[in-house]
Amino acid sequence: MIFASPVNGYSSRMRRKLLPLLVLLLTNAWLCAISAHAQFPVSNIIQVQSSRFPGCGTGVLVRPNSLLVSRHLVTTLCPQEECSTLRLARAPAVGRVASVELEFATAELLLSVPTIDFAIIKLDGLNAQIDDLQINSPDDGAPVTVLGFPQCTALTQSAGQIKNLNSLHLVTSAWGDYGSSGSAVLNSQGELVGLADQASSVIGGLSGSISGSGFKLRAIRADIVQSFFALEARSSCEAEATHLLQYYHSNVQGENVSLRGLARVRAGLDYITMADSLSHCAAVYDYAPSITQTLLHRGDYLIYLANLSFDANSTQFAQKLELVIAAYNRELKGLYGTATRPLNVSALLERIKPTRSADQYAALTKILNGDSSNRAPYVGLQMFALSWGSVAILFFLVALILWAATGSYIFATAKGSWLRRLLVASAVLILFWPVSLLYVWGARLRARWRGVKG
Repeated sequence: MIFASPVNGYSSRMRRKLLPLLVLLLTNAWLCAISAHAQFPVSNIIQVQSSRFPGCGTGVLVRPNSLLVSRHLVTTLCPQEECSTLRLARAPAVGRVASVELEFATAELLLSVPTIDFAIIKLDGLNAQIDDLQINSPDDGAPVTVLGFPQCTALTQSAGQIKNLNSLHLVTSAWGDYGSSGSAVLNSQGELVGLADQASSVIGGLSGSISGSGFKLRAIRADIVQSFFALEARSSCEAEATHLLQYYHSNVQGENVSLRGLARVRAGLDYITMADSLSHCAAVYDYAPSITQTLLHRGDYLIYLANLSFDANSTQFAQKLELVIAAYNRELKGLYGTATRPLNVSALLERIKPTRSADQYAALTKILNGDSSNRAPYVGLQMFALSWGSVAILFFLVALILWAATGSYIFATAKGSWLRRLLVASAVLILFWPVSLLYVWGARLRARWRGVKG
């Protein structure tokens, strides 16, 4: 006779009682997930492609006729600022592909801001009901959700937090990938606080692209983007210069900036990249002399500064542009004309003083002299070392590959035991390289020639 264990019977009864509770909990979690998705403006997130040109990305419809996209995506999909070949689609829900095609009558590039890397495309005759998307300022440390089309597949939701915030950008812990450019960064109320533009770090972007694991995202502040909505091209150029100067003094070289080492070089490189993009404003201002000559000599502006015919009554943009380019030169070369020849800043400032207003002269003095409270002022030699060091590293890598290929070829073609072949290859590489490289190339060419003749 077999007796049932009372413990097993008790466990069976408990499982029967807990099963409905487990089903109820899972159903509640599913409903909470749906409601969480529903609070975000899924219908405003658009996959952007072209019927003629390769590439894709994400856009955000902030109004029924205004599409926000990354500027670098526009250069790919709208060459010559012609956006008539755009294809727009949206996904019905998070986790679904962009299967709902959007039709429109015309698409016009309303505003392009390459310095901050965003653009506004005006859509007329859009065949979809779109609600206005609320825009708000980001808060440091606040939770955020990124909605976009990474790898140009399904609409993906990535949760994270604002890790760092400055006058132009916010760095998040949310993940993205290729195709995430232009993704919406939303706060917990579903308001737009940022527009994703690139990986949060160079190393993270490279490693994520190689491994396929993605990377953490950096975004442009949405409140900065919103400040450009009502601006025309000329006003936009002036606003770009204003934001660049504010960024430089608050994040690169200023009283409250304490960056050191690679972080300081990275900040300088970011500023150089953005300031270099201001060259598009020359055409906007019809190549006015005070603007054209500033941009023309922007790589050596501090050398030409005293010789340029700059009118003290020039436009406000021309004066701001000069400050932007002066800071650009300081980051590009420091206070050096060459890697070994420093500039005489005091003499330079004395020469330009009669041709500048008092405010302009004070602003130039602040940029060129730097901040006295900064104990480790940037002198520019880092940028020289970085540029020449990059070339040297590239040359070394190419030489190393050729060196290894030569040794492998000699080891494979030499006669005798493996030890003798190893010694021959090592001797040739140490004593006769790169002459041995020419020998190897010659031997392969002779072998190929004999094969052709045969």
